[in-house]
Amino acid sequence: MSQQTFSKHHMLLFIRALTPLHVGAGRGVSIHVDLPLQRDEFDFPTIWASSLKGALRANVPDSNLRKVLFGPEPRSGELESSPVSITDARLLLIPARILTGVWSYATSPHMLSQLNTLLSTMNKGIVSVPRLQQGKAVVSKKDLLLRDARGREYVTVNEISFEAVAGGDETLKTLGNVLPDELRKLVEEKGLIVIPDEHSRMIVNRSLVIQYRVRLKNETKTVEEGPWSEEYLPSETIMASLIICKDGKMRKEGSGESKVEKISSAEVCNMLRNSFRELNYTIYVGGKETIGKGLVKLYFM
Repeated sequence: MSQQTFSKHHMLLFIRALTPLHVGAGRGVSIHVDLPLQRDEFDFPTIWASSLKGALRANVPDSNLRKVLFGPEPRSGELESSPVSITDARLLLIPARILTGVWSYATSPHMLSQLNTLLSTMNKGIVSVPRLQQGKAVVSKKDLLLRDARGREYVTVNEISFEAVAGGDETLKTLGNVLPDELRKLVEEKGLIVIPDEHSRMIVNRSLVIQYRVRLKNETKTVEEGPWSEEYLPSETIMASLIICKDGKMRKEGSGESKVEKISSAEVCNMLRNSFRELNYTIYVGGKETIGKGLVKLYFM
């Protein structure tokens, strides 16, 4: 008996937060905030694959295309599976405060290596990851630097200072080779600071936005509930995910169950990408949509 084989097609998905982003993990899982962000196994903010796939599905305008890409609704009783698989969206670049301007992008060897893991599945060139000693950072732009009394160059990121070392040009160049042009230009403009892994969680946590809210009674405008705290990734945060498309199928218009058109894995990926074109690749992800949070732009590569 011959075994049926299926082709697979891969796409990188970069996610840029246009407004502060809250994809929550629920109450009671954190001691420092009431409504924390989802986090990965290394305690970095992330978007779990289930949340990301749900947001993509909800924003595909065409209901028939939605079924082709993401399968039938869970309660429909149909057993067809989705030809689209999605990984967690990992944190890649996060805005951080600097003393020589307003903000620059911060990352770490760990965060860059997570991107390289995704790139390796696609046989793409990887990003140069610098080896950093404690207390030192790689900086891509000279105008991000300060000099101390001894003339040594340093950079201050979220109120933590690091001695600047060479290597930023190579990291920025190789990262630019895999980023979409719009993001590459943004990173070149704002600059890139690669901080050592032992400081990375602290820098990331200092970039997060903690917002306190209350709910008011309509009649008296007095507090009905709260205050409670919510955790957000800042606007301009960049995350990365991998999309794996398998061969799919689509029923022809007005046909019975037997008339099914097969779709290649590459076509499935193209259909997914093109389904967001009329939205200018801009959708809401996570909660707090009605107060302007969670607006992101998608970049399929």
